[in-house]
Amino acid sequence: MTASAPVSSRPVLTFDEAPHIYRVDGREVPSVTQILKEAYGDLLWPWAGEFAMERGRLVHAALHLWAQRDLDVKSLSPYIAGYVAAGVKWLTDSGFEIRVTEHRMYSSIYDYAGTCDIIGILDRKSACVDYKTGEPGWATGPQTWAYTQAWQEETGEVIRNRYGLRLFEDGHYQLIPYHADRDDKADFLAARRVVARRRQLAA
Repeated sequence: MTASAPVSSRPVLTFDEAPHIYRVDGREVPSVTQILKEAYGDLLWPWAGEFAMERGRLVHAALHLWAQRDLDVKSLSPYIAGYVAAGVKWLTDSGFEIRVTEHRMYSSIYDYAGTCDIIGILDRKSACVDYKTGEPGWATGPQTWAYTQAWQEETGEVIRNRYGLRLFEDGHYQLIPYHADRDDKADFLAARRVVARRRQLAA
C-alpha cells in the first residue's frame, strides 16, 4: 500500500491585476486598501486621484525592478523618474537590507489580502515600508499594520517597525514612522468589520 502525499492546508492566493481583485482558493477577498477606502473614503488620501494612483503604480513597479537589479533607468519616463530616484536614494542611503518587495499576503485570521511594498532590515531591525508619491497621512498606519499582521501569520515573525516613505519629484525623500501609534490595529479592524457588514447587507 502506497501512502498518499500530505494535503497542504495553505490557501492559494491569486491576484487579477487589471480589476485589482485578490482571490483565496478562488474566493474573492477584500484588499487592505479596499477596506480602508470603503470604510473611510476620501478622508484617507485626498490627493490620490487616477493620475496620482497611476503614478504610484509605475513608481512601485520601477522600484521593484530596481530591487531585482532589472531596472533600465534610461527607460524611465520623466513623469516618474524623480520619484524613483528618491526611492533608490533612500534605499542606498539607509543601507536597507531587502528581504521581499511587492510581496502578496493573506490574513486567514481577518480574511483580507494585500501587497506590501518592501520588507527588510533597517538599523538592524525588521521593518515594513510603504512607498508614497503623495502625503502618507494617517491611513498609512493601519495599512502597514495590516501588512505586518499578514506577514506574521505567514512567517511567524513579528515586525514592529513600520514606515511610510514619501517620495518627492525632485528626488528627495521623507521617512515617517508609524509604529508608535497603538490605534492602528483597532482602526484597521474596525474598518474590516464595517466593510464585512456592508457587503453582507448588500448581498
